[in-house]
Amino acid sequence: MKLLRLQINHHFRSLPAGFKLIFREGDDNLYENIDEPICLVGVNGSGKSNVLEALAEIFSYLDQTFLRYVNSHSDSPLINSFEIEYLLPIAYDMRSIATDLDISGKEDFIHVKIAKLNDVKPTFYYYLNGVEKIIGTDFQSFMPKRIVGYSSGQNELLSIPFSKIKFRYYNTLLQEFKETYRENVEYSRLKYVDYEENYNILLSNFLMAKDNEADVLKETISIEEIESFELIINRNQSKKGALPIDVDIDKFLTFFESRSNYKYQKKPNVTVLGYTDIENLKIELQNNFGDAAGLYTLFKRLGYLNLNFVDKISIDLLLASDIEIYNNYDISDFSPKDKLFQIAEVNVRKSNLNYPINYKSLSDGEHQFIHVIGTLLMYKDESSLFLFDEPETHFNPQWKYEYTKTFKKITDRFKSQIIMTTHDPVLLSGLSKENVIVFNKPNNGLERTYKPDKDLRGMGVDAILTSEIFGLNSTLDSETLNDFIERRKLLIKKEKGELSDIENEKLTKLSYHLMDIDYNKPFADPLYKDFIMAIEDLDVYKQTEISRSEIREREEIAKQIMKKLNDNGL
Repeated sequence: MKLLRLQINHHFRSLPAGFKLIFREGDDNLYENIDEPICLVGVNGSGKSNVLEALAEIFSYLDQTFLRYVNSHSDSPLINSFEIEYLLPIAYDMRSIATDLDISGKEDFIHVKIAKLNDVKPTFYYYLNGVEKIIGTDFQSFMPKRIVGYSSGQNELLSIPFSKIKFRYYNTLLQEFKETYRENVEYSRLKYVDYEENYNILLSNFLMAKDNEADVLKETISIEEIESFELIINRNQSKKGALPIDVDIDKFLTFFESRSNYKYQKKPNVTVLGYTDIENLKIELQNNFGDAAGLYTLFKRLGYLNLNFVDKISIDLLLASDIEIYNNYDISDFSPKDKLFQIAEVNVRKSNLNYPINYKSLSDGEHQFIHVIGTLLMYKDESSLFLFDEPETHFNPQWKYEYTKTFKKITDRFKSQIIMTTHDPVLLSGLSKENVIVFNKPNNGLERTYKPDKDLRGMGVDAILTSEIFGLNSTLDSETLNDFIERRKLLIKKEKGELSDIENEKLTKLSYHLMDIDYNKPFADPLYKDFIMAIEDLDVYKQTEISRSEIREREEIAKQIMKKLNDNGL
């Protein structure tokens, strides 16, 4: 899918009522940079992360409207009035729908719009030759197949709508098992990737990889293979009204129990299963459970059974509509106190070591890489929306430079959309201006959001930091920058013959202090001398940080000075 537009009609977090965000400017540039992520950048507290939270809230609400036992309109959603537009790729199984909607089948996308007014059910639309038409049935076909969230920070607000929809599905599954004639309930399309998912993502990718599918993980984090791992299966189901183990899950558990290389009882009905013959296990897993996404889906279903061990009061608390629940939210409050199934003691072989190591001993950056890239690998063939909140915080500069290139290698340019926040100029340095949205705090009459005037690709980190995006006057540290400004003033006074003895001594000390810095060449170039003399009294060159308008002013001043110098034959 490809997001086009978001509008929120009442305030949400720090986003004001009527907030609008254009992700992509329509058909004219649809195929330009379509395989790049859209990056939200800007100062802290400007609302970047709130956009990800809003998208998660909206799709969580929409997903629950398809549930049989959830009256999704009885508790007003946090975003009760909104519009969202996106382009949905026409998959093979959607061709008949496209035909019914008079779409020729030559298009790559269906243009979808979803609009909701306060306390009214959402309406789905599509566009045909620029004309808006209502979609009457089969709404689920016009939703992305997957919405995946990830946050590297301690602020867990992004995970809330993912947690809520998980428990709504859990409650629906419980109700369905009470019925004689049950509906086939698909599991939620929303998935939040937290630290506990790390094992699931790692094993799914490495045990199910075919035809070098996991090479990007192996090459970057130097993991060659899984050496060994253990599973813990807890068949104690003491809670009344618990979600039962169905036939498919029982088959899955029995498979692992029968293929273990060793086993022992941890306590009654709690079995630890160990696996050391990984190569043979991989063959059998791939023959029985398909691909990485297939294995991961089974892990996800087991995750719903793990919710049997969550206190019902905690579940009801989370599903309450009271905004205070959000203000006091702690993800640990809603984690299972025990589990039916869990992965433990994973050991891996790394190419740069001659002995296996425990997976937990990997660095934060390696874990983060597996989180994000491993998830992209699993869902690369589905129409997916990925909401990544600063997914590069633990990376070294080399990984950051390669990050967006890695995205392009994995994701289908038509099927997937990555929306991410970042503060990192290294990561941004390979992107086009169309794929960057800059956020300002709502003050001083500045635009709340805008797209840069220049492509970031090819600018380099220093140029990005001193551009309108970050607004630094220099990439030097403030102490060194102040020394340069002071030294410049003294050089100008010396040139004019106005330097006192004390000032001359100070100039000598500053020049000595700065002598090892590359551009400490006092007036060696006459052109540089004239330029410095010309900007002597301009305050915009003396500030540590500058605004977007001041950047424009500085650029115009530089052009005028250079024109004057050129006119003088320099």
